[in-house]
Amino acid sequence: MYLDWMPVKSKLFSYVLTLGLIFFGNTNPYPAQDFEEFDIATVHIKLGKAMWGAKKQLATIQINKKNRNVHSGYCGIEYHGNSTLLVAKNSYEIELRTSTGTETPSSILGMPIEEDFILLANYFDRSFMRNVLAFKLWEKLGHWAPKYRFVRLYLDDQFKGLYMLTERIKGDRNRMTLRDDPIPAEGFNTSAPFIFELNKEDGFYGGYFSGINRNYVRYRFTYPSEKRLKAGYWHVQQDISKVDAALWSIVAKKDTATGKKTTYEVINQLNRSWNHVKVDNDTLDYKKMLDMESFADYFIVQELSKNPDGFKTSALMHRAESSIANKSGKLKAGPVWDFDLAFSNVDFDGFDDYTGWAYNTQGPKSQFNRMPSWWHLLLCNDDFKAKIKERLIKLNEIFSFEDVGYFLDDYNYNLANAIIEDEAKWNTTDTNELGFLRPKNGQATEHMSKVYMFYKMRYRWMLKNIDQIECADLVKMNLDALSDSTVIPNSNGIFSISIP
Repeated sequence: MYLDWMPVKSKLFSYVLTLGLIFFGNTNPYPAQDFEEFDIATVHIKLGKAMWGAKKQLATIQINKKNRNVHSGYCGIEYHGNSTLLVAKNSYEIELRTSTGTETPSSILGMPIEEDFILLANYFDRSFMRNVLAFKLWEKLGHWAPKYRFVRLYLDDQFKGLYMLTERIKGDRNRMTLRDDPIPAEGFNTSAPFIFELNKEDGFYGGYFSGINRNYVRYRFTYPSEKRLKAGYWHVQQDISKVDAALWSIVAKKDTATGKKTTYEVINQLNRSWNHVKVDNDTLDYKKMLDMESFADYFIVQELSKNPDGFKTSALMHRAESSIANKSGKLKAGPVWDFDLAFSNVDFDGFDDYTGWAYNTQGPKSQFNRMPSWWHLLLCNDDFKAKIKERLIKLNEIFSFEDVGYFLDDYNYNLANAIIEDEAKWNTTDTNELGFLRPKNGQATEHMSKVYMFYKMRYRWMLKNIDQIECADLVKMNLDALSDSTVIPNSNGIFSISIP
């Protein structure tokens, strides 16, 4: 495990350190031979023409492992991501198909049977482990996280580097089990499951974005499919509106004692924009609507990593199918996704500093891509802060600093050669195309050491300061920048939820 007093400066030092940990008295709870994802396979995709547009194009795919072919067939392939589309090494979405283009689920490299995967480039992450560590933290807290395998990718016989072949997040019995059977063809119902995502893509990249002095963010559904969503998006909008009102009622009830009425004025404004959803401000209980443990855990992972993209970009929430006993299933936060700029990988707005709160840095008054006020509202409740502290302590009990250190050492040792190949291909040790992102330069081993040290200091700071969070003056922040909570079809006909 990385030493507090000495950052890892060379791969040789890391190898010696790792061997010392394994063979000289310490028992590694994550031995390399137990990690199938470290057995790097080779993926060959042949398209035979330039990739273009937003539609997957048919290609052949062959996966080899230990000089043996383990999968051959066809796939649809297209680019994946937002800012990563502007750099040299791109990420891709693939869908396993037949020669005629029909989806064909398959188990590849030991992952559960499915057809949708993402080839993550991790171009901004020199260590190739920031996403992996975040997935592991989320999993250790008891939630589903995408499975992955490291692969060397060749596209039309050109070496593209080291990639994470990762499960795409979706509602499926072999992914996120949100219901026992697929949503029926007759359409969405009021208790059916869904997943939605907050992403800067719609606003920052030319999709629908509201007018001046209106502070709202947009959610888009990622599950179920659009054709099965249209029949029921109204029910989801109602549920989200009620959650929003319930969260605002936290502040409203606090204001009642001091005689303030401004919070109720805000809620009344929200009510007028809730498309005639009947809301009783005095009887709302957000704890009956939200799975508080998942929201606490989501806050922990985003804050431990101090993720610049956290909370408001690639931010997912979901609801499993509600039971007969519980007519309205609770909304859950997660799964987690997109951590390549996290764990002190950028140097703007203090995101490389282990002190300070990420949710507050990018709050309702952020300059662009504003986040929902939900996290500020939740943190006005002492019970939620207590739940965060309880779960934070639990995390270190089940995944200690020592465990994290061993986990990262295994990555350094087993991926080292493949990372060197990737660095040689893309010169990622000193490349910085996107000035507004400014990911930090340096070799993988330097980043691995920094990540461990940042995680350890960040954890201790959070544990010490969680009780000190004060309720923000959200009325002042939002009264003049209030949004309509509505469902708006974007240019592609996909419905998006807008909430303050």
